[in-house]
Amino acid sequence: MNKLITLFAVVFLAAVTFAGRIELRGPNKSSPLTKLNKYNIAQDSVSVSGVSAGGFFAVQFQVAYSKSLVGAGIFAAGPYYCAQGSLMTAEEQCMAGFANVDLNTIQSTITQYQSQGLIDSTSNLARHKVFLYSGTFDYTVKQSVVQQLATQYQQLGIPQKNIVTNFTVASGHAWITNNYGSLCYLTMTPYINNCNLDGAYQVLNTIYGYIKPKKEAIAANLITFEQTGNFSANYMTGNGYVYVPSSCQRGVSCRLHVVFHGCEQGASILGTTFVENIGMNEYAESNNIIMVYPQVTTGLLNEAGCFDWINFSYTDSNYANKQGGQMKAVANILAALGAKVY
Repeated sequence: MNKLITLFAVVFLAAVTFAGRIELRGPNKSSPLTKLNKYNIAQDSVSVSGVSAGGFFAVQFQVAYSKSLVGAGIFAAGPYYCAQGSLMTAEEQCMAGFANVDLNTIQSTITQYQSQGLIDSTSNLARHKVFLYSGTFDYTVKQSVVQQLATQYQQLGIPQKNIVTNFTVASGHAWITNNYGSLCYLTMTPYINNCNLDGAYQVLNTIYGYIKPKKEAIAANLITFEQTGNFSANYMTGNGYVYVPSSCQRGVSCRLHVVFHGCEQGASILGTTFVENIGMNEYAESNNIIMVYPQVTTGLLNEAGCFDWINFSYTDSNYANKQGGQMKAVANILAALGAKVY
């Protein structure tokens, strides 16, 4: 995600001055480490979102577990299985957009995965609702790539009326907010941009319908959990985060949403900056939605700490289906919280 940082370095001070104070938080501003508890998760309420690599991962989790999910919010990411296990394909087709993504070849893999029971039937996607975002100044993942995701969604059976898109804002490569981050047109750490557009609201309102106005997030409700054992996989760090609204802790029926950070946004690099400042927790508190933030750390073949949408380790050819290590870990986290994950 840092390809344009050098180009924009001269405006760094301006970004901080005019976009508001960007606080890169320490390694843990949440409650002490704990184990996950089960909550009263509403049926047919689980959804996902993500940005950049986290967006690609959100798409592949959505397709693989389509029976268990109801929708997704995707910022700056492309089609399911876009990279097809190739770093070159990832860079040239799925990011730079030098050539169109080969949706026909990908469809063959989807058909094969379905026949092998490695992903759910894509017929489940017909009831999903999706929000797609790409900025006009995003040169990291070109708009044409995100537009091809919209095309793939329709080919997989999601009605056009269920797909809400925003491709008109002059923003860089980032998660978009209306109150926090860098100047809108930049691409720079923490890859959260203040564009006077409430990305969190757009995602949740698209997926769930009417969303109540946000409330102040309660610091004690952000819990650090042990992302170990069945909750862990290649490059996943030892801690994850979950925001549990007060009402959910009292046993009220709550929805469940998972957010996948992008490259260079994990807690091992930014602390809780991403977890606390993308705007999700405020809506979680007012709308009875538990927010889960799985975490990926850096490693030899994954220096930026990205969720695996390419097969970074070259050891997990199933990275995009239910047998993938990170995919299974996330599914286990959701099940531990009380969700039905098939």
